[in-house]
Amino acid sequence: LELARRAYERRSLEKGVVDAKTKKKTAATRSWTSLTKPSKILSKLGLLGVGMLVGFAVSRLLTRTAELSGNYNSDGVATKRKQMEFLDNYAEAHANNLEDELFSMHTLMMDRFKATERY
Repeated sequence: LELARRAYERRSLEKGVVDAKTKKKTAATRSWTSLTKPSKILSKLGLLGVGMLVGFAVSRLLTRTAELSGNYNSDGVATKRKQMEFLDNYAEAHANNLEDELFSMHTLMMDRFKATERY
């Protein structure tokens, strides 16, 4: 039994897995085994899962806030109210522009009419 133990230690020393003085595992193998322990892997996956849940919750909250403001629906498309508001503003600006053009044409025609009236 003693011979088997010594043979095992000698093979381990040759592989570099066990430190010669302390007869304990080296840091490289210790860190590798600690990283691959199921509890470590599960904790990393758990943290990843929590991060994903928090990200989803934040994105959902922002989407819901946009929905509640009444400007956008859940797809990010402007709501009918927002579209109608845009069209109203566009039509109003267009109407004001047309009104200005008609007024300027009217004054121009009146000026010409008055100019021809003099002769």
